[in-house]
Amino acid sequence: MHSPKRFIDEITSFEYLFEKLVPDKARSKKYPLREELKYMFDAFSEVLSGTNTNSDKISKCIKELRMNIVHGYAYYYDFTDNSIEQYYTMKIAS
Repeated sequence: MHSPKRFIDEITSFEYLFEKLVPDKARSKKYPLREELKYMFDAFSEVLSGTNTNSDKISKCIKELRMNIVHGYAYYYDFTDNSIEQYYTMKIAS
């Protein structure tokens, strides 16, 4: 359930949804993935409620994890039980 492929699937779904919800920002070069994530986490702040992180920090971590997966630096065994990668996957899926 929690794997690099699932994480990338969630990112792809997120980007598709962002394009449908906020098309003007999705087309802007000022809104790369990190800014899109931050915008949505700020808009739906309840996703991060009860955590000790902010939208900027989690957006940066998600962007970096995506880059690591795409470039082959993160593998299936990096997604262990109770890992931070699982946490990010669940937050994007929220």
